[in-house]
Amino acid sequence: SASVQIGSMNTEVMTAASSLKEQIPQAQLSLDVNSIRLARAREEARNTDLQGFQASIDQASINLENARLRLAKLRKGPAPEEVAAAKGALQKAEAILKVAQAAYDKVYWNTDIGARHEASGLEVANIEYNIALANYNLKSAGPSKEDITMAENEVRAAEIALAKAQADYNQARTAASLKDFDLRLAEKEVERSRLAMQVLNDQVADARIVAPFSGVVAAIMANPGDPVQPFSPVI
Repeated sequence: SASVQIGSMNTEVMTAASSLKEQIPQAQLSLDVNSIRLARAREEARNTDLQGFQASIDQASINLENARLRLAKLRKGPAPEEVAAAKGALQKAEAILKVAQAAYDKVYWNTDIGARHEASGLEVANIEYNIALANYNLKSAGPSKEDITMAENEVRAAEIALAKAQADYNQARTAASLKDFDLRLAEKEVERSRLAMQVLNDQVADARIVAPFSGVVAAIMANPGDPVQPFSPVI
């Protein structure tokens, strides 16, 4: 018949339980670290706003369309009705100037001519006439080479701005995908850490030898180190 020593068996059980308990702080630390990483990943995922980048693309597209329309209008030149309207405005301003000049000529000899309304009226009429004349000359001559060059540069600048807005959107979308991947990975790491923690706790619980029923130890029939026969009572 074989015999076992109470002390050696008890020591092995206690050593196994102690070793498992020593692993719990490290497992808890791993769980805490992964939980922090998960929280950060969630925060970064929430801060990703692709709508703002899309709005930039939309605005850049509008700016480009407007710049192209302005260039097309300049290349086409002024419409006949615009030239006619400018000519009509010039003729009207010229007629008003003549009336103002005639009123001024009647009283120009007065010593207080500078304070009279005829003088201020003539000054205003002159300003309006010069504005109408400049507008008519502009409409009649059409756009200058410099105007067209400037409009072409505006179109190119708008095209560059749109390309940049699209590149920024693509970069942000890629970053968002990476953040989403990091989030999924962090969730898996937390799940793995929680499972490892649960396994350790279960193993520690299993390492404890507990009587299947409650009672009072009335006598101890073997001490640690004593040889005992199989199935022999020890308590």
